[in-house]
Amino acid sequence: MVSRILFFILFLGFSINSIAQNNLQFNQIITTDTIINGSIYWSNGINVTQDIYVVPDGMVCKITSSKIAMYVTSGSNYSNYISQSFTVNNISMSVDGVWLRGGDVISFTTSGSFNNASSSNYRIEMFISIIEYNLISD
Repeated sequence: MVSRILFFILFLGFSINSIAQNNLQFNQIITTDTIINGSIYWSNGINVTQDIYVVPDGMVCKITSSKIAMYVTSGSNYSNYISQSFTVNNISMSVDGVWLRGGDVISFTTSGSFNNASSSNYRIEMFISIIEYNLISD
């Protein structure tokens, strides 16, 4: 019985020490805002995808705030649909509060179509705020 307890204590001690741990060191705050203006002719629709940020190797980051919006600035404002989203590694998601590791790519996508006989002008506004940390090994 004593040998089992001793074995368990040794096993637990080695397990705790073998877990890789890193400390986070604040690096910088990144804020990005993007405005895209364009035109849609006839029923062609719109599909805009743009990479915003790639997390550098050896770092992690936390997205603290994000917003994306599309506005019709002239012409028809009757739309079949408008879809707007942020993506992380091509997976659409709500990104506020998400932690990312080195190599992860944040993008935004806006798509839509309009019912009009001529053209519509649009404006896409995107904002994202990121806190970047260095990974410091123990």
